[in-house]
Amino acid sequence: MRLTRRFGRRAAAIVAVSAGLGGCFWPAPGAGPGRTASNVFESEITAATVAGLELEWTATGDGGPMREAVTSDRAVHAYDANGAYAFDPGTGGRLWSVPNPVVGIGTIGPVVADGEQVVLGYGFGNLGGHWTTAILDAGTGASLGTGHPGLVDGLAGSVLLTHSYAFGSGTPTASFLDVSDAASPAASWSGLISFGNAGVNATATLGTTRVYLASANVMTSPTVPGNAVHAYPVVGPPPTCPLPQPPPPVSDPTRFTCPLWSTPVDGTHATPPVVTGAPTETAVYTGTDAGTVYALDAATGAVQWSVPVGSAVTGSPALAGGSLYVPTRTGGLVVLDAATGATLWTAPTTTPVTVQPAVAGGLVYVGQESGKLWAFDAAGCGAATCRDPLWKVRTGAAITGAPAVSQGRLYAGTADDRLLAFGLPAG
Repeated sequence: MRLTRRFGRRAAAIVAVSAGLGGCFWPAPGAGPGRTASNVFESEITAATVAGLELEWTATGDGGPMREAVTSDRAVHAYDANGAYAFDPGTGGRLWSVPNPVVGIGTIGPVVADGEQVVLGYGFGNLGGHWTTAILDAGTGASLGTGHPGLVDGLAGSVLLTHSYAFGSGTPTASFLDVSDAASPAASWSGLISFGNAGVNATATLGTTRVYLASANVMTSPTVPGNAVHAYPVVGPPPTCPLPQPPPPVSDPTRFTCPLWSTPVDGTHATPPVVTGAPTETAVYTGTDAGTVYALDAATGAVQWSVPVGSAVTGSPALAGGSLYVPTRTGGLVVLDAATGATLWTAPTTTPVTVQPAVAGGLVYVGQESGKLWAFDAAGCGAATCRDPLWKVRTGAAITGAPAVSQGRLYAGTADDRLLAFGLPAG
């Protein structure tokens, strides 16, 4: 498949802008480019103050479960099956909402906030894959421009990664857009890539120079059967796959764009990759439903280490301070040395950890299927097993929106369509 390229000078802007946004806000699922779920600039909620954390407000959507919140400088944004929402960060009052075009069929989100703009992707799902990327004013929800057909995967600086889905072919198209001009975004490049069995809900991770995707049964050249992690470049199209003779027509869904590299992993499902932050994009981490965590070389895909954690990995690990915080189905939270894979400490939980943990202010937050939300010292408790969290709360429903920490508040979404905001008492 022939690809087109319109620009390629974005790497420096990605590093500068995304680093700044990550310090102030939680601008995307996983806290921003790289999906590390870490906010190193949080200074209000710490190990010394977390015991005083209390529920400030509860907001609801129009049909759950509620997913991970992200924050802009004007609102808190979240989404569920029926729409995307903006809430007042002080009161939880709804500022605006965008309904799902086809309730119960379409998909809306994920929501990515960037300064005063919100970018979200929504569509008609089973009615033919009519996905739309909308760029909205964060405070009012007013349209600032329609970017491109597609669902949103990530935003770094002014580079937006989306994918659209051709139903019947199983072959989404990835597109990189320059959204510095919201009303008239320009395409960097776009082309067919294979999400394999992961389908339209596969979520890629946008790094500084590459995009990383974990999916099953992806056809590449040479073929990598089963579950694998793949890398594509940000600033220009990858080389096309060598085609058999005679080559298939362009309309043939088996005519895929080759990734830069593909690395097989075990199991049938791998979590969205986590990437070391800019500018040192050196390692990629993922966990599998077979219970293995992998560290891959970001440039080549070579396995740096792989370790079993004894239970299926249920979400992307969080990465902070040289440690990986791995959520598991039966083993609770497992904390690994990011350089070696050695186990540093564990925190058993009573039910599966259902979402990616969050690290901020020297704490790691863990959400469970039972609705429990716990906080541990991110450095551990000085023992191999930490059983007593520094703070805990029962929310009454499974945690379906991963914890997000921004400007002195902790947010979490629940299966009964609530967004919860926790903060410290005034004064």
